[in-house]
Amino acid sequence: MSKPSYKPSDISCSNIADMYISELRRGVELPIEVLAQTFPHLADQIRGDLPALALIERSMEKKKKPPTVKTSQLIGGCRIIRELGRGAMGTVYEAGQLDVGRSVALKVIPLEGNQRAIERFEIEAKAMGRVDHPNITPVYFNGHDKKFAYIVMKLIHGASIYDLQHGRADYRLLSKRRP
Repeated sequence: MSKPSYKPSDISCSNIADMYISELRRGVELPIEVLAQTFPHLADQIRGDLPALALIERSMEKKKKPPTVKTSQLIGGCRIIRELGRGAMGTVYEAGQLDVGRSVALKVIPLEGNQRAIERFEIEAKAMGRVDHPNITPVYFNGHDKKFAYIVMKLIHGASIYDLQHGRADYRLLSKRRP
């Protein structure tokens, strides 16, 4: 697989900050100095902004630790297999839908906390459920239990947006696999 061609100058500080925070949330702290050397046109911003972002992220973690979802836990009739990724609103897991015996993607947010986030999550679930488009993941159903709101979706195998952005996957090869 060939790497897409890009120049470091094509990358913005926002791209670097998004990647840095995503990795922090996964428990990986990328070396700031390595990022500054890799993207010299952003070095001053990286050195100034990323430590502050890390501090903010860590302080938020301590205040609001979402309920832990464990492997093999049941949510919405689905048994958690593994974490696939985290975003601003929630976490996506690979899960097994027990009643029909299929693998699914299960997007989960904790019910405790921000009521607006829960409302946005429910709007997202309804909107995604009404859309029938080959580039939008189909929603099977959504709901909530005592701790979580969730969306059960078709599991799509392939590279993540992060992998595509960082040259770890080639979008041209991904598009050929879709039916």
